[in-house]
Amino acid sequence: MTSNIMERPAREIDWVSSSSEFLLNPRTPPSERGQMIALLEQATPMLGHVFLCTSGTTKAASKTRQLRWVALSKGAILASAKAVNDHIQSDHRDCWINVLPDFHIGGLSIWARAFLSGASVIEEMAALGAWSVDGFIPLVENQGGTLTSLVPTQLYDLVRARSRAPKSLRAVFVGGSALSEELYLKARELDWPILPTYGMSELASQVATSLLTQEDPRRDSSMKVLSHVEIRIESDGEIALRGPSLFSGYFQVENEKACFNPTKRGEWFLTGDLGELKGETLTVFGRKDDIVKISGEKVNLGRIERFFIEEKERLGLDGDVAVVPVGHDRLGTEIHLYSTVSLGALGRLVGALNDRVMPFERVAKYHHVNHIPKSALNKVQRGEL
Repeated sequence: MTSNIMERPAREIDWVSSSSEFLLNPRTPPSERGQMIALLEQATPMLGHVFLCTSGTTKAASKTRQLRWVALSKGAILASAKAVNDHIQSDHRDCWINVLPDFHIGGLSIWARAFLSGASVIEEMAALGAWSVDGFIPLVENQGGTLTSLVPTQLYDLVRARSRAPKSLRAVFVGGSALSEELYLKARELDWPILPTYGMSELASQVATSLLTQEDPRRDSSMKVLSHVEIRIESDGEIALRGPSLFSGYFQVENEKACFNPTKRGEWFLTGDLGELKGETLTVFGRKDDIVKISGEKVNLGRIERFFIEEKERLGLDGDVAVVPVGHDRLGTEIHLYSTVSLGALGRLVGALNDRVMPFERVAKYHHVNHIPKSALNKVQRGEL
């Protein structure tokens, strides 16, 4: 069966029509691109949806990628957009500076928010796919940008360049991956109005966000649950979500055949993240699958990785870091560090971290590499390491 799904840039999506669109990374290799489009053409026609391709799952044994799309109804995306607009009181006077890729929910959701609020969207840098501090700051100042979304890597670049926030900016969402305490405090010293967020493609972007009125420069890791979602914490600490922004399902390949696995309205979506809910505030601790056992003790790899990022920033070192669990006959698992930090400084970084953690949390080996594989939103792909 041929679908009615068309490839279309985010800025051209008709949010009130029954048409369906898909968004692809323009850098997708032609062979993989053709395969993705062919798979979507096998999909049962779905009206009023947007399909986003996930970063894929790398299988350690075969090194192959499993193609998977998140199907979001336009109504779901707009439900999330309205909640975010309400949270920051956005209206037609706002100007979004969009530096995130439109083929991910972070960039796409900006267009939905602007559609509802009447705000303008400036996307020069996102369209070019070239991020730079020297390009971003003048763009915000010249356009009078009031809102933007960044990933921690981009914020790190701004802080390292000692760039002060343009006076027109009133809110900067920061999401996509963990934001270290060190980076948060340095950014606040430079007057960046940072709002850490928690969200995912399956819920059409943000589900919890820091308060806009927070003036205390000290980091408050809790975030306010947005009005469009319900959150509960499972018995093992996993965050579960439901609400009108929940995705319709996954379209993926199983046994070399295209299939659609739908979600049910009103069901709870298990996020794979661990957290704590107190009233209307959520604190996120990290990924559930980041928990490994070393000599019988539970270790949170995300927490260790955040410590490394903080120590790297404290020591003024350039480069990426990633921690990876490696099987060990006696301990069950041991921690290895992969980093692009210069080899001479790498031992110093590991020593600083090992002095900070429990003995069973220490790094057993470290490896200097030229590249840390990441997704388009700078999330480390541990499986590829």
